[in-house]
Amino acid sequence: MADLEPIFGGPTKRFFVSMLTRDIELKDSILDLLDNCVDGAMRCDPKILKAKKPFEGYEARIKLSPKNFEISDNCGGIPWEVLQGEALSLGRPNIERDSNLPTIGMYGIGMKRAIFKMAREAEIITQSADGAFKVKYGAKWLNENNEDWVLPVSKFPKNQFKNNGTAITVSKLKKDVEKTFHPDSGFVRELKKAIAEYYGYIIERGFKVIVNGEIVEPEVLNVLVPKANKIGSAGSISPYIFEGEIDEVQISVVVGFYRPVPRESEIWDEQLAPRTQDQAGISIICNDRVVLLNDKSRATGWGEQGVPKYHNQFISIGGILVFSSNVASKLPIATTKRGIEINSEIYFQGRTRVIEGIKKFVNFTNKWKGIEDETTPYFNNLELSRARSTTKIAEKIGKPYRKIKNSRQFTPDLPVPENTKKSARISYSKSLDEITAVSTFLFDNPDHEPREVGESAFDYIFERTEK
Repeated sequence: MADLEPIFGGPTKRFFVSMLTRDIELKDSILDLLDNCVDGAMRCDPKILKAKKPFEGYEARIKLSPKNFEISDNCGGIPWEVLQGEALSLGRPNIERDSNLPTIGMYGIGMKRAIFKMAREAEIITQSADGAFKVKYGAKWLNENNEDWVLPVSKFPKNQFKNNGTAITVSKLKKDVEKTFHPDSGFVRELKKAIAEYYGYIIERGFKVIVNGEIVEPEVLNVLVPKANKIGSAGSISPYIFEGEIDEVQISVVVGFYRPVPRESEIWDEQLAPRTQDQAGISIICNDRVVLLNDKSRATGWGEQGVPKYHNQFISIGGILVFSSNVASKLPIATTKRGIEINSEIYFQGRTRVIEGIKKFVNFTNKWKGIEDETTPYFNNLELSRARSTTKIAEKIGKPYRKIKNSRQFTPDLPVPENTKKSARISYSKSLDEITAVSTFLFDNPDHEPREVGESAFDYIFERTEK
C-alpha cells in the first residue's frame, strides 16, 4: 500500500469570517465583547469577587454610529503571553486558564466572531502590566478568500490609556451593520435594554456600562415578600426558594409573585394588547449573566409535568434559575451564551425545582380565579425584594432536599380561599361589537369593562327572576 499526499483537514477562513457569524445576532456579538470586559475585571483581582460590589470602578464604554464602532474598558488589558497565545486564536487552546473564575467564556471565539460580524477593518489596542500592543485586522486579512492567518502586531509605549485596558475599534463597518447602527433603526435603544437585562446583575455588583454617553441602569427581578422580614409566616405569600450543589455547580431557584394577581379585565386586555408581561416567566442566570430572559416555554417548565402552558392569567409569576461555578465548562450554557444545553443533568435538576415552584403559584392563581379582589389584603402586606437576595432565606428556614447535597428548600404555605361561599364562576367570550351593544344598553356608555358588562347583565336578568 502506497502512502499518498496528506489531505488538509483544517478550517477555511470563509467558515469563520462568513459562516460562523450567522449563528449569532449582532446585538449578542456586542454582548460577547462586553463579557470579555467583565472577565478582564475578574482577572485583575479574583480575591475580591466575594465582595458585595467587586466591580466597583470598572467600566466599559460602547460608542456606535453608522461610521464606526468602539468598545473600550479599564479592565486590566490583555497580557502579551495571552495575546500571542490564545486571545487572537480561533478557539481556546488552554482550557485551564480562568479555571478559578466564575466566567462563562470557555470557547475562545466571542471577540473574533464579533469582529467578523461587524468589520471590514478593525484594530485592537490593549495595555496591560507588561506593555501596550496593537493588532490590526485589515481588509485583506478579513477577505474570506485569503487563507493567510498571520496578524500584524505592534508594540507601543505604555501610555495609551490612563488605566490598563483594551479598546476594540471597527473603523469600517459592513454595509448591513452601517444600516443597523443608523439612529432611526432603534438598535441603540434595544442594545441598552439588552445590557440592562442580561447584565443587570453584573451592573448591580458595581460594573458600569456606558452606551453613546448614557449610563445603563440595571433591570433585575424583584419578588414580593412579607414585610418586616416575615417570610414563611403562616397565611402569607412568600416565594419558593431552593439552594443546592451538583458537581461543583451551585443551583439557586426563586419563584414567586412580582406583582398582584391580575383581575379578569386585565387578562382580557392583555389578550387584546399585551403590555405587562415583561417580568413574567423564568430567567436563567449563569455566573451572574442572564442567558435566557423571562422565558415562558418548556425550557423553563411551562407546559411540562403538570404545569400548564403559559397564559396571561399567570402574568404575575416570575422567577430565576441560577447556576454558579468556577468551572465554566460545567455550566449548562450554549456557545452563543444566549441559550441552554437542555441535555445537561445539572440543568434538568434545576428545571425540576423551578417546576415545583411554578406549580405553587399557578395553583394559587387558579384557586383565587374570579375572586382576585379578595387577595388584596394579602398583597397589601408584601414588599418588593431582590430575587437574588431572597435565596439566603433558604439557609435560615429551608429544609434539606435529600436528592441534592448541601441543599435547602423552602416551600411556602400560600393562603387558600374560604369554602364558606357557595359560588361558581361564569366565564364566556363574546365579540367586541356584542359587548359594546350590551354596555350601551345597560349603561348608556359603550366603553365599560367586559367584566362589568357581564356582571351587570347577569344581575339584570337575576333581578327579574326574583319578581
